Amino acid sequence: MQVSKYTDRCKSLKCSQDKRNPVSQHLRLFLILAVISLVIRVAGLVMLGPVVSQDTEDYTIPAINIASGEDYFTGLEKRDVLRTPGYPLFLAGVYTLAGENNFAVALLQQVMVVLAGIFVFLVGRKVVAELPAVIGASIFLLNPYMLIFPNFILSEPISILTLSALVLLLLLAMEKDQPFYFFASGLLLGYHILCRPPEQLLPFVILVPLWMKYRSFKRVLRFFLLSILGVALVILPWFWYNYAKTGNVGFTPLLGRNLTLKVAHHTSVTLDLPASVEVDSVIERRGNVWEASNRLMDAGYSREEVDKIYLQGALRVIKKRPFSFLLWQAQELWEFWRGYDLQGFVSLPRIGRLFVTSGVGLVMLFLFLLGLFRLQVNFGSILLILTIAYFALAVPLAAFGSTRFRFPVEPYIWIYAANGLLLIFSSLRSRLE
Repeated sequence: MQVSKYTDRCKSLKCSQDKRNPVSQHLRLFLILAVISLVIRVAGLVMLGPVVSQDTEDYTIPAINIASGEDYFTGLEKRDVLRTPGYPLFLAGVYTLAGENNFAVALLQQVMVVLAGIFVFLVGRKVVAELPAVIGASIFLLNPYMLIFPNFILSEPISILTLSALVLLLLLAMEKDQPFYFFASGLLLGYHILCRPPEQLLPFVILVPLWMKYRSFKRVLRFFLLSILGVALVILPWFWYNYAKTGNVGFTPLLGRNLTLKVAHHTSVTLDLPASVEVDSVIERRGNVWEASNRLMDAGYSREEVDKIYLQGALRVIKKRPFSFLLWQAQELWEFWRGYDLQGFVSLPRIGRLFVTSGVGLVMLFLFLLGLFRLQVNFGSILLILTIAYFALAVPLAAFGSTRFRFPVEPYIWIYAANGLLLIFSSLRSRLE
């Protein structure tokens, strides 16, 4: 009964049209906080400057090639990671207009994250309620870690924006039943995949909410194919270009090395490396995986051949110890969600470490699960939950990455966490009364 009281209150807040009601107050408060967030971000960028990490050159080299009209792959022959062109295209646009100015890149990325926060608020207001949307989006925008992270020249800020815009566009598409919106969402999703290849299976997430909305096989198939057409128009040119230049179709070949990294993170791994290459066959730490990869490429092996060698070695270990591998995956999920890591980001000032604790992620997840209680089941909520589930399980299990892989869906988790927190407050207030 107490929960239902809170749910009814949320509905009334969401639907009320009185200009003096709490809804408009919440909206004004959020806009004020968004402006404050932007001011803090710009001030922090001026003080700290843009940050270049060890992964940045993987993006800047092809970006400079695009901006100067050179071949995309120039200078990438010996790099063990080949990035897809989504983020390099953005960098190339900035470099063309402002020169190789990473300050301009970081400034635009800060603006992108604030704009993403506004999109997140709009989605939360549609799917959950106004008050949780304000709280969740504000926490995301004022999170000290996320205030600083867009200063890094990495692809996460643009992927946060593209995913938030994509979710909002899909909700509008299913509300308006307009084919154009589904096609446009496919174009945006295609670009998002070029920014973050681990999300290449996201198109299939929309099938369940589409079925919930229409209950018609023909309509579901029609709208789904329109979205897939948009995705294909964006990513197929990259596939064709990649095949014409390298003889390979698809995204960057990293499956073998990702699996090896997963296994090597927990135990020693013996790989059957070619005898002609002078490199240790026992990999005891993560860094040695990349060093061995570089030596193989120096010896004349292609990225694809190196990845195949690693894949074969990792699969042999997994075959021998399948239950241990499942346990390792569970441990990685725990590490992925328990908090924020500082992997490669040791330059964060102390204020940025307020949210870099093992407790934040766990509290967030607990409140998130509580916020799902008595959730309104509709196509919007199912779309959000499935998107979160994809990032929560498929992304960390398929790729060896840090917690920054979860950033695109984290604001939605904060919204549901805020919903859970409000349920607690409502219950406590009811007991006190």
